[in-house]
Amino acid sequence: MEPLSDFGGEWRAALKERSAEQADDLPNYHVSDPESLVCTSHPESFEIGTGASIYTRTLLPAILEAEHEVILVTCFWARSSTLNALNETLTKLAEHRRGEIRNESAGGPDARILPPLRIRICFSSRSPFQKLFHTSSRAGYVYPPSQWPTKLGLPAPELLGAGRIDLRVKTLFFLPFSVMHPKFLIVDRRRAFLPSSVINALLEALQRGINVTIVTSKGMMVLEQIITAGTTTSMCLVSFIRRYRQRKARISKAETGGEPGSTVDLEAQYSRLGKLKISYFRPTTRDSATRPLEEPVQSHLKLTIVDGQYTVLGSGNMDRASWFTSQELGILFQSREFASSVSESVADVLSDRVDTIFDSEAR
Repeated sequence: MEPLSDFGGEWRAALKERSAEQADDLPNYHVSDPESLVCTSHPESFEIGTGASIYTRTLLPAILEAEHEVILVTCFWARSSTLNALNETLTKLAEHRRGEIRNESAGGPDARILPPLRIRICFSSRSPFQKLFHTSSRAGYVYPPSQWPTKLGLPAPELLGAGRIDLRVKTLFFLPFSVMHPKFLIVDRRRAFLPSSVINALLEALQRGINVTIVTSKGMMVLEQIITAGTTTSMCLVSFIRRYRQRKARISKAETGGEPGSTVDLEAQYSRLGKLKISYFRPTTRDSATRPLEEPVQSHLKLTIVDGQYTVLGSGNMDRASWFTSQELGILFQSREFASSVSESVADVLSDRVDTIFDSEAR
């Protein structure tokens, strides 16, 4: 991948400038060492699907291949087909390891000793009651093994122990709304799987002549949006489109000489507003014969691609909760090849799953 060059320098400088504000962050290791957040990676694949399909196709097979450690982090924990599949995977893994342990004694003194497998699971939300009475300690709450099968739907501790699986389950939640929102899986510290005031920044980009395309979901978590931000996605988009039209009208008036004292420089490189296109995600309208078995109802992808080379993937939504009250995870990849691959994959999936509500180029 290419070096982060000037962008990386500005980003590091911004981190250092705000280090005092971030000293109390959880975690805060990056405050004293911003360089620890920069590394070289080798992306293997970009998966698109429902949460259940991504778990069954990719994440659970990776857990089965783990040799030393599994770190699984998510936000919500509930009885579901995904949780059932996770239970089955951990059970299968424990039984396989128990069989290998039994074979150790038959292998003699030179037999390979199976090392313990450390599994750490962390989440925030299981029920309203659990959140209401959750500890405010940064150490969180650790579930005792006796509650794994009953409250969490996980295998019994005896089965996991027989496979030398060292499991620990912790929750972190801070009243009233501070959830740990990242979703990721790290296997053996070698393989990582992650999901995937913005309005003003997007308007500034459009003002510089940069084209912006937005695909979002309609009607998701409306109550949470109103409580945490006093607004909704639809209301923000209506305001965003109105402000875009106002800027476009001002530039048009200045170009025709109809606005005395205008600050628009007609000879400047970016006197033209960038193109803006906004769409809502919707399920495909294809007939049942060609429709996927697990057709998504909403888009849960969090993705930003800039200049065809910067790709940001992570858990953060473009809302107040993600920016101010939730702990999120985001990774920026700098690679034109990776950005192109991701862009093409997403465009292919969205080809018949969007309703355009605004297109500045439409006649």
